[in-house]
Amino acid sequence: MTEKQLINTIKYAPIVVLPVIIIVIFILEAINFKKSFDENYNRVSQTLIEKEKKLLEKNSNIAIEILEYNASQNNQKIAENIIFDIFKNINQKTNDYFFIFNSDGKVIIHGYLKELEGKNLKDSDVKHYKDATNKIIDEKNYSNFIEYFWQHPKTNRLEKKISFIQNIPNTNLIIGSGFYPNDLTKIAQNQKDILEKEYKNRLNGAIALSSFMIIISMFLAKNISNRLVFTFENLHKSIDEKDEALEHLQNDLENRVLTRTQRIQNKF
Repeated sequence: MTEKQLINTIKYAPIVVLPVIIIVIFILEAINFKKSFDENYNRVSQTLIEKEKKLLEKNSNIAIEILEYNASQNNQKIAENIIFDIFKNINQKTNDYFFIFNSDGKVIIHGYLKELEGKNLKDSDVKHYKDATNKIIDEKNYSNFIEYFWQHPKTNRLEKKISFIQNIPNTNLIIGSGFYPNDLTKIAQNQKDILEKEYKNRLNGAIALSSFMIIISMFLAKNISNRLVFTFENLHKSIDEKDEALEHLQNDLENRVLTRTQRIQNKF
Protein backbone atom coordinates (compact mmCIF):
# COMPACT_ATOMS: atom_id res chain seq x y z
CA MET A 1 0.00 0.00 0.00
CA THR A 2 1.37 3.35 -1.02
CA GLU A 3 1.55 6.34 1.31
CA LYS A 4 -1.33 8.06 -0.49
CA GLN A 5 -3.53 4.95 -0.27
CA LEU A 6 -2.76 4.65 3.42
CA ILE A 7 -3.74 8.29 4.05
CA ASN A 8 -7.00 7.84 2.08
CA THR A 9 -7.80 4.69 4.06
CA ILE A 10 -7.26 6.49 7.35
CA LYS A 11 -9.24 9.48 6.10
CA TYR A 12 -12.33 7.75 4.69
CA ALA A 13 -12.59 4.42 6.55
CA PRO A 14 -14.34 5.81 9.66
CA ILE A 15 -16.76 7.84 7.53
CA VAL A 16 -17.84 4.69 5.69
CA VAL A 17 -17.57 2.05 8.42
CA LEU A 18 -19.58 3.73 11.22
CA PRO A 19 -22.72 4.48 9.11
CA VAL A 20 -22.58 0.97 7.62
CA ILE A 21 -22.46 -0.56 11.11
CA ILE A 22 -25.51 1.51 12.18
CA ILE A 23 -27.45 0.55 9.02
CA VAL A 24 -26.65 -3.18 9.45
CA ILE A 25 -27.72 -3.12 13.11
CA PHE A 26 -30.96 -1.32 12.20
CA ILE A 27 -31.80 -3.80 9.41
CA LEU A 28 -31.11 -6.82 11.64
CA GLU A 29 -33.27 -5.40 14.43
CA ALA A 30 -36.12 -4.60 12.01
CA ILE A 31 -36.02 -8.13 10.54
CA ASN A 32 -35.94 -9.69 14.00
CA PHE A 33 -38.85 -7.54 15.20
CA LYS A 34 -40.96 -8.42 12.13
CA LYS A 35 -40.27 -12.13 12.64
CA SER A 36 -41.23 -11.92 16.31
CA PHE A 37 -44.32 -9.93 15.31
CA ASP A 38 -45.56 -12.65 12.92
CA GLU A 39 -44.80 -15.42 15.42
CA ASN A 40 -46.71 -13.53 18.09
CA TYR A 41 -49.73 -13.12 15.76
CA ASN A 42 -49.81 -16.87 15.02
CA ARG A 43 -49.43 -17.66 18.71
CA VAL A 44 -52.28 -15.30 19.64
CA SER A 45 -54.58 -16.84 17.01
CA GLN A 46 -53.86 -20.34 18.27
CA THR A 47 -54.29 -19.27 21.90
CA LEU A 48 -57.71 -17.76 21.14
CA ILE A 49 -58.84 -20.99 19.49
CA GLU A 50 -57.60 -23.12 22.40
CA LYS A 51 -59.34 -20.85 24.93
CA GLU A 52 -62.58 -21.01 22.95
CA LYS A 53 -62.39 -24.81 22.83
CA LYS A 54 -61.93 -25.00 26.60
CA LEU A 55 -64.88 -22.64 27.05
CA LEU A 56 -67.05 -24.82 24.81
CA GLU A 57 -66.23 -27.91 26.82
CA LYS A 58 -66.90 -26.08 30.09
CA ASN A 59 -70.24 -24.69 28.85
CA SER A 60 -71.34 -28.12 27.63
CA ASN A 61 -70.56 -29.67 31.00
CA ILE A 62 -72.49 -26.87 32.74
CA ALA A 63 -75.44 -27.50 30.40
CA ILE A 64 -75.42 -31.21 31.30
CA GLU A 65 -75.29 -30.30 35.01
CA ILE A 66 -78.29 -27.97 34.56
CA LEU A 67 -80.27 -30.76 32.90
CA GLU A 68 -79.36 -33.30 35.56
CA TYR A 69 -80.20 -30.82 38.34
CA ASN A 70 -83.65 -30.11 36.88
CA ALA A 71 -84.29 -33.81 36.48
CA SER A 72 -83.26 -34.49 40.09
CA GLN A 73 -85.58 -31.75 41.35
CA ASN A 74 -88.49 -33.43 39.59
CA ASN A 75 -87.33 -36.94 40.58
CA GLN A 76 -87.42 -38.08 36.99
CA LYS A 77 -85.20 -38.76 34.03
CA ILE A 78 -84.16 -35.91 31.80
CA ALA A 79 -87.22 -35.25 29.66
CA GLU A 80 -87.18 -33.71 26.21
CA ASN A 81 -89.64 -31.01 27.22
CA ILE A 82 -87.27 -29.88 30.00
CA ILE A 83 -84.37 -29.83 27.55
CA PHE A 84 -86.44 -27.95 25.02
CA ASP A 85 -87.54 -25.24 27.47
CA ILE A 86 -84.08 -24.74 29.02
CA PHE A 87 -82.11 -24.49 25.79
CA LYS A 88 -84.66 -22.44 23.94
CA ASN A 89 -84.18 -19.86 26.68
CA ILE A 90 -80.36 -20.17 26.62
CA ASN A 91 -80.16 -19.86 22.84
CA GLN A 92 -82.14 -16.61 22.90
CA LYS A 93 -79.50 -14.97 25.08
CA THR A 94 -76.27 -15.99 23.40
CA ASN A 95 -74.63 -16.07 19.98
CA ASP A 96 -72.84 -19.34 20.79
CA TYR A 97 -76.08 -21.32 20.61
CA PHE A 98 -76.51 -24.94 21.65
CA PHE A 99 -77.87 -27.54 19.28
CA ILE A 100 -79.32 -30.94 20.13
CA PHE A 101 -79.68 -33.95 17.83
CA ASN A 102 -80.93 -37.41 18.64
CA SER A 103 -78.85 -40.46 17.78
CA ASP A 104 -80.88 -41.03 14.60
CA GLY A 105 -79.92 -37.61 13.17
CA LYS A 106 -83.12 -35.75 13.99
CA VAL A 107 -82.70 -32.08 14.95
CA ILE A 108 -84.33 -31.47 18.34
CA ILE A 109 -83.10 -27.90 18.96
CA HIS A 110 -81.19 -25.53 16.73
CA GLY A 111 -80.72 -21.93 17.85
CA TYR A 112 -79.96 -20.52 14.39
CA LEU A 113 -81.79 -22.62 11.80
CA LYS A 114 -85.10 -23.22 13.58
CA GLU A 115 -86.62 -24.56 10.38
CA LEU A 116 -84.43 -27.65 10.76
CA GLU A 117 -86.02 -28.61 14.08
CA GLY A 118 -87.94 -31.88 13.76
CA LYS A 119 -86.11 -32.86 10.56
CA ASN A 120 -83.76 -35.81 10.15
CA LEU A 121 -80.56 -34.66 8.42
CA LYS A 122 -78.70 -37.98 8.38
CA ASP A 123 -79.63 -38.58 4.75
CA SER A 124 -80.27 -34.95 3.77
CA ASP A 125 -79.89 -33.87 0.17
CA VAL A 126 -77.82 -30.91 1.41
CA LYS A 127 -74.28 -32.25 1.56
CA HIS A 128 -72.96 -30.16 4.46
CA TYR A 129 -76.06 -31.00 6.55
CA LYS A 130 -75.51 -34.70 5.91
CA ASP A 131 -71.75 -34.61 6.56
CA ALA A 132 -72.10 -32.59 9.78
CA THR A 133 -74.95 -34.75 11.11
CA ASN A 134 -73.05 -38.00 10.50
CA LYS A 135 -70.11 -36.61 12.51
CA ILE A 136 -72.38 -35.40 15.30
CA ILE A 137 -74.22 -38.74 15.79
CA ASP A 138 -71.06 -40.86 15.47
CA GLU A 139 -70.57 -42.38 18.95
CA LYS A 140 -66.78 -42.26 18.72
CA ASN A 141 -66.99 -38.45 18.59
CA TYR A 142 -68.86 -38.11 21.90
CA SER A 143 -67.15 -35.82 24.44
CA ASN A 144 -64.83 -34.63 21.72
CA PHE A 145 -64.23 -31.82 19.23
CA ILE A 146 -65.34 -32.19 15.63
CA GLU A 147 -64.83 -30.00 12.58
CA TYR A 148 -67.30 -29.50 9.76
CA PHE A 149 -68.74 -26.82 7.48
CA TRP A 150 -71.91 -24.95 8.48
CA GLN A 151 -73.68 -21.67 7.70
CA HIS A 152 -72.34 -18.73 9.64
CA PRO A 153 -75.22 -16.90 11.42
CA LYS A 154 -73.88 -13.45 10.45
CA THR A 155 -72.76 -14.04 6.86
CA ASN A 156 -74.94 -17.05 5.96
CA ARG A 157 -71.88 -18.46 4.16
CA LEU A 158 -70.44 -21.93 4.65
CA GLU A 159 -67.45 -21.75 6.99
CA LYS A 160 -65.43 -24.22 8.99
CA LYS A 161 -66.88 -24.74 12.45
CA ILE A 162 -65.42 -26.42 15.52
CA SER A 163 -67.93 -27.93 17.95
CA PHE A 164 -67.75 -29.85 21.20
CA ILE A 165 -70.39 -32.58 21.44
CA GLN A 166 -71.38 -35.08 24.08
CA ASN A 167 -74.18 -37.46 24.86
CA ILE A 168 -76.81 -36.35 27.39
CA PRO A 169 -76.82 -39.08 30.09
CA ASN A 170 -79.72 -41.53 30.11
CA THR A 171 -80.99 -40.25 26.75
CA ASN A 172 -80.35 -40.79 23.05
CA LEU A 173 -79.64 -37.07 22.63
CA ILE A 174 -76.38 -35.36 21.65
CA ILE A 175 -75.76 -31.78 22.76
CA GLY A 176 -73.21 -29.54 21.13
CA SER A 177 -72.01 -25.98 20.76
CA GLY A 178 -69.38 -24.54 18.47
CA PHE A 179 -67.56 -21.54 17.07
CA TYR A 180 -66.14 -20.37 13.76
CA PRO A 181 -62.31 -20.08 13.76
CA ASN A 182 -62.53 -17.28 11.19
CA ASP A 183 -64.21 -15.08 13.82
CA LEU A 184 -61.23 -15.49 16.13
CA THR A 185 -58.82 -14.99 13.25
CA LYS A 186 -60.52 -11.68 12.48
CA ILE A 187 -60.09 -10.61 16.11
CA ALA A 188 -56.41 -11.52 15.94
CA GLN A 189 -56.13 -9.77 12.56
CA ASN A 190 -57.65 -6.58 13.98
CA GLN A 191 -55.16 -6.72 16.82
CA LYS A 192 -52.40 -7.37 14.30
CA ASP A 193 -53.48 -4.32 12.24
CA ILE A 194 -53.28 -2.16 15.36
CA LEU A 195 -49.86 -3.54 16.21
CA GLU A 196 -48.69 -3.13 12.60
CA LYS A 197 -49.71 0.52 12.67
CA GLU A 198 -47.81 0.97 15.91
CA TYR A 199 -44.89 -0.97 14.41
CA LYS A 200 -44.81 1.33 11.36
CA ASN A 201 -44.85 4.41 13.60
CA ARG A 202 -41.98 3.00 15.61
CA LEU A 203 -40.19 2.02 12.42
CA ASN A 204 -40.49 5.57 11.06
CA GLY A 205 -39.17 6.88 14.37
CA ALA A 206 -36.32 4.37 14.24
CA ILE A 207 -35.49 5.42 10.66
CA ALA A 208 -35.41 9.08 11.71
CA LEU A 209 -33.24 8.23 14.72
CA SER A 210 -30.94 6.07 12.59
CA SER A 211 -30.61 8.85 10.00
CA PHE A 212 -29.75 11.30 12.76
CA MET A 213 -27.21 8.85 14.19
CA ILE A 214 -25.69 8.31 10.74
CA ILE A 215 -25.25 12.07 10.29
CA ILE A 216 -23.71 12.38 13.75
CA SER A 217 -21.52 9.34 13.15
CA MET A 218 -20.31 10.78 9.83
CA PHE A 219 -19.51 14.06 11.54
CA LEU A 220 -17.67 12.24 14.33
CA ALA A 221 -16.02 9.92 11.85
CA LYS A 222 -14.81 12.87 9.78
CA ASN A 223 -13.49 14.51 12.94
CA ILE A 224 -11.76 11.29 13.95
CA SER A 225 -10.37 10.72 10.47
CA ASN A 226 -9.05 14.30 10.33
CA ARG A 227 -7.33 13.81 13.68
CA LEU A 228 -5.90 10.49 12.49
CA VAL A 229 -4.67 12.06 9.25
CA PHE A 230 -3.24 15.01 11.17
CA THR A 231 -1.49 12.64 13.60
CA PHE A 232 -0.27 10.48 10.75
CA GLU A 233 1.04 13.49 8.82
CA ASN A 234 2.81 14.83 11.93
CA LEU A 235 4.29 11.41 12.53
CA HIS A 236 5.32 11.21 8.91
CA LYS A 237 6.82 14.70 9.09
CA SER A 238 8.66 13.78 12.28
CA ILE A 239 10.01 10.66 10.65
CA ASP A 240 11.15 12.69 7.62
CA GLU A 241 12.88 15.19 9.92
CA LYS A 242 14.61 12.38 11.79
CA ASP A 243 15.62 10.80 8.49
CA GLU A 244 17.04 14.13 7.39
CA ALA A 245 18.86 14.56 10.70
CA LEU A 246 20.28 11.05 10.42
CA GLU A 247 21.36 11.77 6.88
CA HIS A 248 23.14 14.96 8.05
CA LEU A 249 24.74 13.01 10.87
CA GLN A 250 25.85 10.32 8.48
CA ASN A 251 27.35 12.92 6.10
CA ASP A 252 29.07 14.63 9.03
CA LEU A 253 30.51 11.32 10.21
CA GLU A 254 31.70 10.51 6.71
CA ASN A 255 33.37 13.92 6.43
CA ARG A 256 35.04 13.44 9.80
CA VAL A 257 36.28 10.01 8.79
CA LEU A 258 37.61 11.38 5.50
CA THR A 259 39.33 14.30 7.29
CA ARG A 260 40.85 12.02 9.88
CA THR A 261 41.96 9.59 7.20
CA GLN A 262 43.53 12.42 5.25
CA ARG A 263 45.43 13.61 8.32
CA ILE A 264 46.72 10.12 9.01
CA GLN A 265 47.82 9.78 5.43
CA ASN A 266 49.59 13.15 5.56
CA LYS A 267 51.38 12.20 8.78
CA PHE A 268 52.32 8.86 7.32
